Amino acid sequence: MKSKEEYWDRLFKGYERSGLSQEEFCSEQEIPIAKFKYQWRKKIESASQKTDAPNKSDKPSHFEPIMISAKDSIRQEAVTSQSIIIRFPNQICCEVKADIKSRDFSSLLSQLRLLC
Repeated sequence: MKSKEEYWDRLFKGYERSGLSQEEFCSEQEIPIAKFKYQWRKKIESASQKTDAPNKSDKPSHFEPIMISAKDSIRQEAVTSQSIIIRFPNQICCEVKADIKSRDFSSLLSQLRLLC
């Protein structure tokens, strides 16, 4: 019988290939969602501990930190109908209007990080 680590690695690869949300995948595989999310977080934490980059131990390895400042603000004449669409592998999609404030955008990114 394979080890737990191999079992979860195989399961996570299947999840990533499936294109399903975590809930859909777990339902299909008959796995408790809480157990899946726990193991998924362990995997992310383990991966980020293996990278020796400073200040990354508390962040998932698949996210890159960005700095949003007043210099990055959008000019006043920007077209407000423009938007940014962020699609994640677990089927979460977020559309952000171009006129969003930097503080709100930073908050949004933090919330999305928790969902994914």
